[in-house]
Amino acid sequence: MFFFKKTVEEKIEKWVEDRNANKLIKMATTDNNHVNRAKAYDALGRVRVKECLETLLDCFKLDETDIVRHAAARGLAQLATRKEFDAIQHFIDDEQNPKVKEALKVALLEAKERTPRW
Repeated sequence: MFFFKKTVEEKIEKWVEDRNANKLIKMATTDNNHVNRAKAYDALGRVRVKECLETLLDCFKLDETDIVRHAAARGLAQLATRKEFDAIQHFIDDEQNPKVKEALKVALLEAKERTPRW
């Protein structure tokens, strides 16, 4: 009998489906592989729980990897509300990478239109 190990993508999709924010947050914040962290941050926006939003915002204070920050900005675009507008604007002002800055601008526009849920 053969057992196949799930890929990172399969694990992440299962966690999103199950709304398992804790596993996504753990991968996003502790995985040694920046690609895995980026995939987890990107998925956090689809889970839509408060803890995910806090983790996405913390990424810009804690992770200096551009691909990870870009993924976190995409996650913010899916989840952030007007309540996070000032924080996102601050991140835009401080961001050096043009692609990350552009993704943050998209998140800012999306946040501006969304009413806070928490």
